[in-house]
Amino acid sequence: MIVNLYVAFPDQLPAGSAWAWSFAHTAIVPLHVALGTVILVLSLVAIELAIWAESRAGALSVGAGFACVAVAYLAGMWFLTYGQSALSSLVMALGFITACASYTAGLLVTRPDR
Repeated sequence: MIVNLYVAFPDQLPAGSAWAWSFAHTAIVPLHVALGTVILVLSLVAIELAIWAESRAGALSVGAGFACVAVAYLAGMWFLTYGQSALSSLVMALGFITACASYTAGLLVTRPDR
């Protein structure tokens, strides 16, 4: 949300140059990209852990979570590469929110009874 609220990309940026501009003029966009990359890698680790634990429900929920994270990541790349469209920003946000819901559902379904 910080990037969305406080980073204003110049209107004259040709498609594809937002990467160079954002890494040269802001600190928050590279941090945002790094955080997204960490989340993507951790979602792959979660898939491996669910498979290792032999949890079908866990593997299904983290698999869906990974798919949503991947969609959000790709939407972010699209945002910086092909012009800063509102649609790619929306897809990025919805992918992240849906991934959070998927991981939460998986946690609720797979947690041991107490």
